[in-house]
Amino acid sequence: MAGNMRRYSEYIDGSAARKLREHYNSDSYTIQEEEISSEQKQHIKRRKRVNILSVIVMAAAIMASMYLCISYIMAYSEITGTSKDISRLRSEISETQAFNEEAYKEIDASLNLEDVYEKATKEYGMVPADKSQIYTYDNKKSDRVIQYSDIPE
Repeated sequence: MAGNMRRYSEYIDGSAARKLREHYNSDSYTIQEEEISSEQKQHIKRRKRVNILSVIVMAAAIMASMYLCISYIMAYSEITGTSKDISRLRSEISETQAFNEEAYKEIDASLNLEDVYEKATKEYGMVPADKSQIYTYDNKKSDRVIQYSDIPE
């Protein structure tokens, strides 16, 4: 059995669980235990403070990441909703344009300029303007002119 076990500095290695060798003086051990226990108490207090601080920092990091995730999900949802609204409005615009084009074609088909001219000249007694009544004016600012008074000759 001694051949099957490997021996290291403080542990006995074998098929069973490792055990600490017991080679110490009981008198010196109790004194060291008191000294170590006070040092260990200070160390434990420091570690508890560090642990509490790390728990607080970890909790803050988790809360910040949760806030960012929820904000991202809400923004993505809003973008999706806006995208759906845009597509709905685009289809509404195309339907309105198709309706307007159809209405324009109906109006254009119903108007006959020869009928308008005959009605204006025969029924209402209108006559076309002769060249002495036509004045030309070049306007560079706009494509229309509003006349507020007579134009001097």
